[in-house]
Amino acid sequence: MKAYLDIGHSFIKFEINSVVESYVTSEENLELVFAELKKNKVETVYLSNVVFKLWNLLTEFGKSIKCIPIREKITREDKRFNIASTDELGSDIGAMFFAATEKYHVKNGIFVSLGTAYTINLIQDSIYEGVIIYPSAHRTFDSFFKQLDDRLTIKYEPEREFKTVIGKNNKTAIVEPIIIGQWKLVEEAIATLKAQYQIDSIIFTGGDITLYKDVIAKMDAEIVPNLVIAGLKSI
Repeated sequence: MKAYLDIGHSFIKFEINSVVESYVTSEENLELVFAELKKNKVETVYLSNVVFKLWNLLTEFGKSIKCIPIREKITREDKRFNIASTDELGSDIGAMFFAATEKYHVKNGIFVSLGTAYTINLIQDSIYEGVIIYPSAHRTFDSFFKQLDDRLTIKYEPEREFKTVIGKNNKTAIVEPIIIGQWKLVEEAIATLKAQYQIDSIIFTGGDITLYKDVIAKMDAEIVPNLVIAGLKSI
């Protein structure tokens, strides 16, 4: 049996028998995932991992179950990536590129990941041409509040909709502009790429699509919640 494992900075996602589950990223939760894979008698795991400190656990896990990192499918001479060095390419971005080009047949387009970072990735003639990276609304929010009084109890709430940039209290005066502001960065990046390149399709993925689902719905774009796993399944 095969399984697909996507380890990001915020969440660990894995798919067994077409069912996707997720945990907050931690060593303890990764061990829970290992136990679940063993219980289901998984023989091979296709893997994307961007959390360096978890590699020791993954190496140990690989002694009992065959692990195939997506990095093995990307060489330094890989002509599918027109960037300075594939050594700097995140395995998650590599997986999303494979999903976009091989499953969703994107030849000239953009895939946008709204995760721990917001990445806007360009594909031209089925070649990965590069990326624009912004901090996510969540990271911007956390960074801002680290500079303020610890007694403040305002918390970031990802499951919400934004309506206006004008705040009626301390919470909305800070949260609304950050959420809307980070979206405007993404929106402007997409508009700039459209003006400079042929863009026939746009794919959105990542946990923060819940924040922006209404504005994305008004665009000519597709939402794919688990694009990394889709890419792992394509290799």
